[in-house]
Amino acid sequence: MEHTWEYCDLCEHDVVICGACGNNTCNGGSGIVDGKPCEHCDDAYKIYIDTMNNESKG
Repeated sequence: MEHTWEYCDLCEHDVVICGACGNNTCNGGSGIVDGKPCEHCDDAYKIYIDTMNNESKG
């Protein structure tokens, strides 16, 4: 399971896609795996937020 970066046409920037459930980190939610909220979305959001914070510091 590996998270990936993809371009979001709606947000018009790169976002992280959760490797476990396919959730897009621009939506603020989590995906569902086996009927439960995905345990790996938090990691995907951390990667996304940390990267965005580092890029904004220039």
